[in-house]
Amino acid sequence: MNIAKVIKVYFVFVMVISSVALLSYNDDFGDYILSVLHVGESSANASLYTSVIAYDYEGSVFSSTNESSSLLNFSIINDPEKAFVAPGSENVEMMGFLFKTGDDVSLLKDLRLKVVGVDPKYVEKAVLFDGEKIAKVGAKDGEYFSFKQINQKIDPDAYKILYLHVSLSSELHTGQRFRMDIESPDDIILLTGSQQFIVDDYYPIEGKYLSIAVPRP
Repeated sequence: MNIAKVIKVYFVFVMVISSVALLSYNDDFGDYILSVLHVGESSANASLYTSVIAYDYEGSVFSSTNESSSLLNFSIINDPEKAFVAPGSENVEMMGFLFKTGDDVSLLKDLRLKVVGVDPKYVEKAVLFDGEKIAKVGAKDGEYFSFKQINQKIDPDAYKILYLHVSLSSELHTGQRFRMDIESPDDIILLTGSQQFIVDDYYPIEGKYLSIAVPRP
């Protein structure tokens, strides 16, 4: 092999390694792969996933009040192929809550979500699922859905995805869309070990949009 071929092979190798490295640091790419595949705890190495804060915009407030020494990464994910639904759809997947733990057992106790983008009356029901099992049915109070005493345990050095499913009014119209936000640190109650864990992030933590579209005949 002459020197020109050696240089060419080396150049291709460097480009491939660089591309893989860039993708691995792309939070949206990681979220997409996890959500589309619906990866289970036993089928992937959870230590490969790291949550990254990558947005800063007017009207949000960054909370950095966590005092727990434990590690817990949190992210909201969705499957883009499920981002469009028809009016009146029931029990449709909207998004997932991904929790990645460190060395301690974690516990999700409570969660409260705010409906943003449409009149809350059009969101008739919200349910958290752990796989195919119902983890908690949300209690509706105006523009909020509260999930009290979820008590979802997450083992050390593992991850858990809880999926949010919603049922919608048939009065919604094509072109409307909405999301469900975590409005403040008080709206997601987590324990790591024996300590409360506060998610350091920009608040409100915006959920993924669900758009209304009438299927073509």
